[in-house]
Amino acid sequence: MALTAYTFLLYSYVTMKISKDNVCTFIPTHSAYGDLQILHVVYETKEQTFSSWKTISHYKLNVCTEGEGILYTPNGEYTLNKGTVFFCLPSIPYGIESVKDFKFAYVGYMGERAQAFAHKFGISKTNCVFDGFSHLTDFWIRGVTFSAELADVYAEGLLHCTLAEIPSKTVKFENEKKDSHAASLVKKYVDENFADSTLSLNSMCKALSYNPKYLSNEFSKKYKVSFKEYLNEIRINNACNLIKKGFNSVKDVAFLCGFNDPLYFSKVFKQKMDGTPTEYIAETAKQNENLNNKKGRL
Repeated sequence: MALTAYTFLLYSYVTMKISKDNVCTFIPTHSAYGDLQILHVVYETKEQTFSSWKTISHYKLNVCTEGEGILYTPNGEYTLNKGTVFFCLPSIPYGIESVKDFKFAYVGYMGERAQAFAHKFGISKTNCVFDGFSHLTDFWIRGVTFSAELADVYAEGLLHCTLAEIPSKTVKFENEKKDSHAASLVKKYVDENFADSTLSLNSMCKALSYNPKYLSNEFSKKYKVSFKEYLNEIRINNACNLIKKGFNSVKDVAFLCGFNDPLYFSKVFKQKMDGTPTEYIAETAKQNENLNNKKGRL
């Protein structure tokens, strides 16, 4: 559907009633429109408390619709006010806390176009919060009032209209692309989006408009390793970090690191670490127990 059609949907008048409880519309499973899959549309009204890091395997575009909150990330804390847009990215830990009457709406999405959006608008773990979107808050709240059959269409329109108002990031990305830093762009994107299970050399080439063979050669030439080897290395390193933080399910760790198949994950893990994930989990737990015992005797 053309962007003008989405814009029409956004500005259509919708009569709605929002209850005091959260409103969430889950999208029925269907073939993705093109290569973007809308997962859910949520209006969060309950008080948020930050007690531990959260990690997801898809993208989330959030808009603060009311009050004040705090976004916690590994790179720092961000104040969230009405009209603040903030992104939660695959495998990047985050936490959200209410300060005063905090409410926000969000869309979960994934797919090759999700990667392309991050490329085009410069969205990353160090560039994920943007102010000045208060004029769109009513449209975001309306998104949860649509039926499941229409919510994904409306949500995709919200994505397009919101992203379109980050023009400076588009210019920045185009300048980087014109400088032909293809291999550097690929590495940077892999470092920040390795948990996306759809990430591949072909999807990168499509987003960057490069020939796969050319991009593969440039990457190998610059970093002395193939794209696939580098992607697996980053994913396994992150798996080790998650295990050290207390994750003890091989399936969960595999999923959070971009592997759809736990058996393949275990195979790659063993090649890189000379041991299975289960063995690494047990060894890490033993080391943590010994460390805690030593602290207890001090």
